[in-house]
Amino acid sequence: MKITWLGTATIVIESGADKIMFDPFLQAPDAEHPLDRTEVVKASTIFITHGHMDHLASIPELIATTDVMVYCGQIATTTLIKQGVSMKQIRTIHYGDIVPVGKMLVKAYKGKHVNYGPWLILKTVINPRIIRYSHNLLRLAKLHRKFPEGDNTMAYEVRVEEKTVFVLGSLALADKINYPKDIDILILPYQGCSSLQRKATKIIRTLRPKEVILSHFDDAFPPISHCVNTRKFQLAMKKRMPHVTVIKPEIGQPVVLEEEKEDEI
Repeated sequence: MKITWLGTATIVIESGADKIMFDPFLQAPDAEHPLDRTEVVKASTIFITHGHMDHLASIPELIATTDVMVYCGQIATTTLIKQGVSMKQIRTIHYGDIVPVGKMLVKAYKGKHVNYGPWLILKTVINPRIIRYSHNLLRLAKLHRKFPEGDNTMAYEVRVEEKTVFVLGSLALADKINYPKDIDILILPYQGCSSLQRKATKIIRTLRPKEVILSHFDDAFPPISHCVNTRKFQLAMKKRMPHVTVIKPEIGQPVVLEEEKEDEI
């Protein structure tokens, strides 16, 4: 099994010939990690966690000349149809649905989008980056209106090679949901609020993963996004929960998991 981060919340999980992708996004001008479009063609199936522009807006362009199938919630389905995507390439899924992709099984759970909070909004607006990247603002504002989340965020449990990978598209869990516990790998977005470390730690305590792979920490659509320094969180986790490995992946490089490292030794 390989897990690769391709910028923003874009994650690829592959096992043998099977390859699935989550939330592919072509980053805004001046962004940190432009997505390699050829990677999307290699995936047989795309799963969308929610309808915000940095998770869904690139789908019409990316799949236009492919036969890639997109699985997403009802709000995202409605948005894609409005953007001209054929229903032949969309499958609407609901909480609890299980989708087989080759030898992998993907189960949808009710998720939740993180609350930005007034402090983060204030820091974003009162920032010199607003002027520096002002040429992006109109486009981002239009995309934000066109791509609503609509309280329809998904989280995905992927069963692959006798392991459980749990994929989040936002830094929050819904209340009163029986999420899987003691999972092998958690894909954890690390951006979107002013209390990142506290919220991330709470999620980790709930799901009890062996390993955490961070995502969504890069500057994908300036000036609204920014590059998040994850080092403080990684050090805190090493001190408080040393049994949990936290990995900040390199763009485009498959993550080497702890078991694989031991095997190499």
